[in-house]
Parts: sequence; C-alpha cells; structure tokens
Amino acid sequence: MLFKSRLSKKILILTFSILLGACINMPKAQLRSQLQPDLSNPVRTVAIMPFANESNNIDAPSDLRKLLGTKFTSKFYKVMPTDKIDLVLLDEFGITLGEHIGDIDFTKIKSKIVADAYITGNITHYDRTQSGVIDTKKVRVVMNMIKADTDEILWSSNIGVRSADTTIFGDLILLFSADANDGIVWITIDSNTIGSSDTGGKSMVEKLLPGLVKEIDRWAEPTLADESIARVTRSTTSLRHGPGF
Repeated sequence: MLFKSRLSKKILILTFSILLGACINMPKAQLRSQLQPDLSNPVRTVAIMPFANESNNIDAPSDLRKLLGTKFTSKFYKVMPTDKIDLVLLDEFGITLGEHIGDIDFTKIKSKIVADAYITGNITHYDRTQSGVIDTKKVRVVMNMIKADTDEILWSSNIGVRSADTTIFGDLILLFSADANDGIVWITIDSNTIGSSDTGGKSMVEKLLPGLVKEIDRWAEPTLADESIARVTRSTTSLRHGPGF
C-alpha cells in the first residue's frame, strides 16, 4: 500500500509537471510564430499616404503616420519613406494635404508611387477635453489598406481610443457623453493605469513599446502620445505579417 501510494504521488507530480511545462511553453511557441514573417504574403512594400485631418491638431497626421510606419516595419513590411511620398504628391499633383488625395484619380497616383499596397486614413478625433471633473483624451483614425493591383481592401480599422480620469463623476460623464452612443467603437483606457505623459514618468505603453515611443520626436499635444500608440497597436493586432524585406 505504501509503495502504491508513493507511486501514485510520483505519477501525479510527473503529470502536473508535464501539464505545467505545456502551459509555459505554449505561449512561447505562439509568440515565436507571431514574430516570423509571412512568406506567402504577396504584399511587401507599403505606402502610407497623407491622412485627412478633421481634428484641430495640424501635427496629428505626421505623428500618426510615423507611428503606423514603425508598426508596419515591425510586422515585416517595407514601408516607403513618407517624405518621398509627400514630395511626389507635391511635384506631380500639387497635393500637400491628405484631404486632397480624393480629388485625384488614384490610378495616376499609383503610377507615380509604386507599392504593393497603399494605406489611406482620416483622423476624426485627436483632442483633449478638460473640465472640472473629467479630463478626456481621444484618438481615432479610419484607415484602409488597399492592394495595388486589385484595389481590394486587405485591412481596415475604425476604432477609437480614449482615456479619462477614474473619478466616479468622470466615469458617469464619459458613460453618458454625446459620443458614447454615436456608433463609433471606442476602447476606453484608464489614464491612471496607462500613465500620463504629463507626469514625467514612464507609462505602461512606454515600457511595453519603447520602439514606438522613441519614434516620436515631438508631440504638439504630448498627452495624446499614449492614446496614439495604443490606437496603432490595437488596430494592427490582427494585421497579417509581411513577407520580410
């Protein structure tokens, strides 16, 4: 009986160890697969076009394009330099703003800016609203990734990211705010959890995504840096990896 009892314990310990090892190794294997290029993806070169801008922040398009370019590069796409894209648009079509791209036949643009896919976007929100009981920050861009040869939409995103204080009054105001039920998918981030660029300390996003953060040379509205990075990161989670370059 004693031998059987000890044997049973050894079997249980061995079984538990195998299961525990599987639980630990499974995420690592999945992580390794997520860090590999997708060699079957025919889209290699991506051109991020100037974004239309409905916000009051004139630096929002360039800042968000820079973040998105960094993210696409990390996903094994070759991203065309935005300054070269902007120069061609200016020289060939007289375009200086993203709002004007729709005025030109995109076939003509594709003949001058050659890529496997083009990303177009419209910034609908890039703002901060402060009052006595709530400080709300919102970033939202509607984006499409269009395949060059077929005009097929390969990827799109229209979510918004917003953060607010966590006071009871602030939460209630955010819940019943005018844009709470406007049809937009908002991802709400607790600003006290994510951290604030105002504090001088590193936020959670800065700790997890230093590669993106160091791409930001200057923010006209520094308090929107965390929300912008979160917006780009959340929207590209399901994006297929590029084939490498």
